[in-house]
This record gives sequence, C-alpha cells and structure tokens, in this order.
Amino acid sequence: IKPLIYLRTNQPKTDGLCFVYMRITLKGDTNHYSLKVTVLPICWDSDKYKVSRKEIKHEAYNKIIAKHLNKAENIIFRYTILDKVLSLSEFDKNFRNKFYDNVDFFVFVESEFETRVKKSETLRMK
Repeated sequence: IKPLIYLRTNQPKTDGLCFVYMRITLKGDTNHYSLKVTVLPICWDSDKYKVSRKEIKHEAYNKIIAKHLNKAENIIFRYTILDKVLSLSEFDKNFRNKFYDNVDFFVFVESEFETRVKKSETLRMK
C-alpha cells in the first residue's frame, strides 16, 4: 500500500492551474484526495512527484504535499504495526481527522470536546 501523488491535468482551472492529488488504493477500492495545492503543469515534476523550482512557492507547496503524504504513510504504518486490517473507509476517517497522530494535550482536549458535543447533539435530536 503506497499513496501516489499526482497532478490532475484533466480538469484545469480557467487560469491553467491544476490541483495536486493523492491517490490511495486499498483492496481494489480507490480514493482521491485534493491536497489543496494548484500549479501549472510546467511546474510539476512528475518524476519526483513534487512542484519544481519553476514555481515561486515550490518550497511551501512541497511541504504541504510532504505533510499529507507523511500522514497517509503513518496511518498505513500504524495499522500494519498493530496488525489491524485497514479499510478504505477507516483510512478516510483517519486521513480527514485533523487531530490524527497529534499528541498535543490541548489539541486532544479540543478534539474530545468536539466529539462529546456532537454526541450530545445526536442524543438531543432523538
């Protein structure tokens, strides 16, 4: 299981910019995630899967790409180490969780608070 970074050139914006995506395939199921980075196709290095130096903001964009790739690889690694089966829906839940793998106490408390508020709202609705 290896996430793949690619430039989605089939749907460019009107200014010619294309979104950078990450593709993950688990057990034949595939999800695509926009990394919220847009570049011109001439600024994309398809051999290295990153933004080339032709783009002024290449360092910042490559850090964003590396952050998302690292997060995806950490999710896969954690499930592998724990010998747990990783489904695409489980990967998706963890990848979209902005607090995943964050050990900061205040971030943890904020996450717990949000979870409990959502649970209490669900209970009130019943």
